[in-house]
Amino acid sequence: MREAVRSEQGRLEVEALQIEDALAIQARRNRGKSGGGNRLSRAQVLDVVERAERPLTAAEVQAFLSADGLNASLNAVRNHLARLEENDRRIVRTPDGRFVFHPRFGIARPNEPPEDEAHTL
Repeated sequence: MREAVRSEQGRLEVEALQIEDALAIQARRNRGKSGGGNRLSRAQVLDVVERAERPLTAAEVQAFLSADGLNASLNAVRNHLARLEENDRRIVRTPDGRFVFHPRFGIARPNEPPEDEAHTL
């Protein structure tokens, strides 16, 4: 009888580990899919910087996003700020490391060129 119970307990432990592994694999697969969850976008970061009336640190941008109900890591915010500065150029980094919306662009509209560039296309 004890042997049967030990055997069943071992089988259930192995089954539990297999289920945990399968759930971890599924979570990794779903992590990269778009449209799901609370993913941070450049547009959200740009919106926070644009609405601010002063230059912001990455931590301040993260706090504003958190107040808006978006849970994003500080590293994710830093990455988006760096990309917006380097690629999009709608924000600039001040000498003290803060970020501010570039005044040349007026109102931020992601995926739309600024007015002076729209005429050159």
